Amino acid sequence: MPALSRREILMNNDVRCPILKTPAMKTHFCHLLALLLTTSTALSWSGPISRPEYYAPRGCPPEAMDRVSKALNHPDCKFLTGRFFSLSASWECSGNTFALNAFLKGLSECPGVRLHISKMGKDYHGTGDWSVYTHMDKEHFIFHIKINLKSERIVADAVKLPALKGPSLSLFHKRLAFSERLKLSDDQESLLKHKRRAAKKRNEAIDAGDHNRNVHNLISKLCSFGNVRNAKAKELIVERTDQKTVSIIYNPTKENLVFDVAIKGEEKLRGSTFMSVAHETWLPPHGRLFVTNMYWTTPSMRRADNK
Repeated sequence: MPALSRREILMNNDVRCPILKTPAMKTHFCHLLALLLTTSTALSWSGPISRPEYYAPRGCPPEAMDRVSKALNHPDCKFLTGRFFSLSASWECSGNTFALNAFLKGLSECPGVRLHISKMGKDYHGTGDWSVYTHMDKEHFIFHIKINLKSERIVADAVKLPALKGPSLSLFHKRLAFSERLKLSDDQESLLKHKRRAAKKRNEAIDAGDHNRNVHNLISKLCSFGNVRNAKAKELIVERTDQKTVSIIYNPTKENLVFDVAIKGEEKLRGSTFMSVAHETWLPPHGRLFVTNMYWTTPSMRRADNK
């Protein structure tokens, strides 16, 4: 019997090769072939990227992804080169210290972002002023950032490592305890300030053009996910619970509403008077905040049974 070529062994249904005489050997060979093909495909699942890429958690709101995209593509940060591999990606960035700080600040204010930042000297092996590595995660956007302290464009003492201000994505799919309440970012604080000043100038028949432009720019930057406004009186609802000391503040609207809450027992001595402490927070549409020993709120809220 003439010898078979490798191609004939793989394609011939009536396999006559001596090493594939038994069904067990045939099965083993098929498994080995499948493994080789899978490995080859996996190894080839990588390549260059032309812009920053990221991996969004399952069920992530589109507005949150827009915020992350804008932060990664900050106009002062130049994308140099990058590569993806399976469910991860890395790239190099170019920019000065001010650009780096703006890049870090923007990411820190995005919903669901977790940052791991390293300052590196001689151990930095990239070509840029900093590098970014990201990978898939079930609950967060994960970014590992390495800062190149060898770069002449980076002043180590001027690099500002931000605190994370973006809310966890999981918080928008469950009820919030008061300890998990959402904090306003710097951009959200600025947005409220310009909205308030624009409204005041309009009431006084004064041109509010500058404030209106700032409001427009901030809303565009924050997207609908982070666009906030102050709640109006009786707009939020206080719901009853089985526990007498626990109240639930409910946002029935389709907007992100900002309000203040004070807790009994948190009074502080100011001068000769004990005064309550206001906690500023906000709720997304149809969000609920559980508050224990609620003292007062601003603005005033209506009871669920007094609609």
